[in-house]
Amino acid sequence: MTSVVHSAAPTRLTSALRYRMPPVHEVVLSLMFEQSVEVASLEALPQALKSQFAHFDRQERVEFGMAIGPGGNQVSETKREFDGWSMRDDGPTRVVSAGRKRLSIHAVRPGEWPTGDYAGWNTIYEEASSLFGLLAPVYAGMKLERAGLRYLNRIAIPGGSELQEWFTIRFEAPVFLHDEYAINLRQTWARAEGHDDLSVTLGLAMIEIPDATIREKNVGILLDIEIFNLWKERAPSFVQLPDWCRRAHDVEGDVFESCITERLRERFGVSRS
Repeated sequence: MTSVVHSAAPTRLTSALRYRMPPVHEVVLSLMFEQSVEVASLEALPQALKSQFAHFDRQERVEFGMAIGPGGNQVSETKREFDGWSMRDDGPTRVVSAGRKRLSIHAVRPGEWPTGDYAGWNTIYEEASSLFGLLAPVYAGMKLERAGLRYLNRIAIPGGSELQEWFTIRFEAPVFLHDEYAINLRQTWARAEGHDDLSVTLGLAMIEIPDATIREKNVGILLDIEIFNLWKERAPSFVQLPDWCRRAHDVEGDVFESCITERLRERFGVSRS
C-alpha cells in the first residue's frame, strides 16, 4: 500500500479562519440516483428555473449499435435520447447539469485561476438550498445512491521549494530522490471521525498554471477534496441534502486545514476571528 504521512487532526479552527485570497476554484455537488426521472418532468425545468439561469442547453444521450441488414451486411445504428439540461448564468460562474439519473451543481470562480472575488460557502449553500426547493418536484421522490461535495483548490507555490513547506500530506519518498518532476497522490478513506456516512477522497497533483505571470516563478498544485458516501445504503435522501451538505462542508474544511501548513495559510492571507 502507498505510504502516506498523516497530519494531526484539526482542532475545529475552520469556523475561525478567513482567507483574503482563498485557493478555491470550483465547488461541485454531484448526485446520482438509482432510477431515472420522467422525461416530461425534465422537459419542464427551463420554465421552473428561468429566473435562475440565462442559458439552457439540451443534452442528449447517444447510443451506437450494429444490426444485420437485408443483404447480410452490417448496418450501424444511432439512437439519440433526451437526457436533460445544462443550465448556466452569463459568467459562467453557476452551472447546473440536470439529467435523468444525475444532477450536478457547480459554483465556479471567474477565470482560469482562483483570483478575484470568492462568494464563499454561505452564499453557495444558500444558492444550493434554493435550487433544492426548485428541483424537488423532479428529484425529491428519487432514491439517491451517491452524493458528493468536491472542492478543487488551485494553489501556486514558489518554484524550487519543498512540498513539505506547504503541505502536510505527501509521499514518503526515498531520501536519494531529488527534484520532484510530477506529483499525483490520490487516496480514499472510508469514513471521517464522527461521521460514519461520510467518506473522503483526497488528491494532490501538479498542474499547469495558465497565467504566464503567475507561472513564471511558481509551480501549480491541485488540492482536490471530495466528501461523499462510499456505500449506497449511506446516501442521504433528497430532503436530507441541506443538512448533509453542511456536515460534508465541515469535514472538507477540517481536511483542508489539516493538509496545509501555517506558511501556506499566510500565503492565502489568513485572518483569525
